[in-house]
Amino acid sequence: MKKKIIWLVVSGWMVAALLLAACAPAVVEEEKVAPREEVVTPKEEVVPKEVVVPKGETNLVKWTGKKLDGTEVEKMIEKPKYGGRLRLVRNAAPFHDWSTGAIFRTGEDNKESVRVHSEELLIGDLERGPSGTEEWTGVHSVYLEPDLMTGNLAESWEIVGSDILKFKIRQGVYWQDKPPMNGAELTAEDVAFNFVYFWAHKDARYPSSYPYISNLKNPQESIYVDPADPRTVVFKTAPGQLPVLWELLGSWSPVLYGAAFGPIEQAVAKEGYGDWKGVVGTGAFILTDWLPDSVIKYTRNPNYWKRDPFFPENQLPYVDSVEFLVIPDWSTQQAALRTGKIDILDDLAWEQGELFLKSNPALKYITKFSRSSPVIDVRNDQKPWSDVRVRRAMMMAIDHDAIVKDLYDGHAEKFYWQPLPVPELADYYVPLEEMPQDVQMLFEYHPDKARELLAEAGYPDGFKTTILINQVEQEYIDLAIIVKEDWAKVGVDLKIDIREPAVFTSLWRRRSYEAIFRGHPLGGMQTRMTFSMPGQLFNSAMVNEPFIIEYQAKLMGYYFDRPKRIQTMREATPELHRLAPFILLPWSKAYKFWQPWVKGYHGENSVFKYLTELNEPAREYLWIDQELKAAMGH
Repeated sequence: MKKKIIWLVVSGWMVAALLLAACAPAVVEEEKVAPREEVVTPKEEVVPKEVVVPKGETNLVKWTGKKLDGTEVEKMIEKPKYGGRLRLVRNAAPFHDWSTGAIFRTGEDNKESVRVHSEELLIGDLERGPSGTEEWTGVHSVYLEPDLMTGNLAESWEIVGSDILKFKIRQGVYWQDKPPMNGAELTAEDVAFNFVYFWAHKDARYPSSYPYISNLKNPQESIYVDPADPRTVVFKTAPGQLPVLWELLGSWSPVLYGAAFGPIEQAVAKEGYGDWKGVVGTGAFILTDWLPDSVIKYTRNPNYWKRDPFFPENQLPYVDSVEFLVIPDWSTQQAALRTGKIDILDDLAWEQGELFLKSNPALKYITKFSRSSPVIDVRNDQKPWSDVRVRRAMMMAIDHDAIVKDLYDGHAEKFYWQPLPVPELADYYVPLEEMPQDVQMLFEYHPDKARELLAEAGYPDGFKTTILINQVEQEYIDLAIIVKEDWAKVGVDLKIDIREPAVFTSLWRRRSYEAIFRGHPLGGMQTRMTFSMPGQLFNSAMVNEPFIIEYQAKLMGYYFDRPKRIQTMREATPELHRLAPFILLPWSKAYKFWQPWVKGYHGENSVFKYLTELNEPAREYLWIDQELKAAMGH
């Protein structure tokens, strides 16, 4: 702890000094990184299992299901009740403009808000999730296996050849009763319009971030209603990109716009419905009020199409309303949870979480990895970082074990890439102790070996470099100060350049940095290397490695063959680490808390996609035990 205290004190001094030196004009809003993964052939709709009420128990039912391997699972599930209000929290307002232009400028990453009123084509199979067979947890940033996904707005999907995807749109799904959709039934034409719009809108980042369709200049030629079936949407993919387009379309791109929005030529030129009153979707909740920087309110959609797979007689959602309270201050968020003002609080750092748990033992909780792993993206396209010996040297010049022990008190993992060591990825993950010795050395402290490699690379006296960091990422600033201290011991002079968020994002977009400290959801990227591919927006390290390009192609080829994908990844992991495309630092653990009256919930963040977002539970499935809440004085 002594070393930890010294680090924190030094951190405070240095941050103050660095902030005084930081300057900048700027403008661009910060974006979150968003990777993905997994796919399959058409899947039949799951028939709801029969529920049996045990004798003498009126609020529990017995549910039986089977895992993919045939293992039978039997459990008792509490019968949900309707009513109540679910209150969540945000660190900041999603945006101050609900127009389509604003959504596209900030990307589809306003997930905590956009996905309340809208839905994706596919969803994680709830019966295989934490309430059912527990084959996925929904807690970490990982892709679900194809067989763990099921239809949502699309009742099925089909892969034709190597470059055609088809999604058959479900009947009986209706838009919310608001203009311009006015409660109309969702059609394949609506879905095609939506995705053409995503690639055609003047503010969209899909063309640069996700260039996976066959014709970027004329998206209508890549996305259209199947002439042979008016309920099916056809997508033509770019060569080799069918798997990642499946991910993008199926599980993390919401359907926000319908054909009633107008001709595509006009739609792409205007800013959308206007203000928040015009926001409409097919989701379980309708946006009904918005007070900037204060609260976003949603009410139950009375004409929602979906039913609970465990209780098929129940129309969803269960709660009457969902509210997002905008509370920037962490201590205020904790006080809100403590007093019952909010229902869920995510990503509480391990140290805060342990103290909070001691004073609030009635709360439900899980421990997990924090939302993003701390990674220094060094410019692989510039000296000195273009030399793999330098990158390997700087990994060995960091005392990873000391960071885990002294900064995080053991609550961190230093080896987590590619696959994260979580249940969903157990078959992919190879522990560090089973890696070759030269890979293990990268995560050990070898300053002498680091100096030797630097000398071999032509830097016997070290070098000077600068790292760009977002001002709001205090953990990354603390880590950078530790790295600066370690690197100084091998002759590397590290300057820490702290910038406010808008400037940070602007410099990142322009690639105006030597190295940049960015949070990566690396654990989710278990079957491909998209964000390390040349030209990709999120390839901040400017990686252009033949091995990675070849590896990516293999993974795409084996996308539907899980055994080969697992084998390929396990075989490639050592070489990926030998390339050291970026500097990996220990990934800390965090806590997630929720009130005991929030039922049908196990800490999962999402059932839609790989990426876990702050307070992004499957809201339509949660229910509030209002009797318990009242009994607890709330």
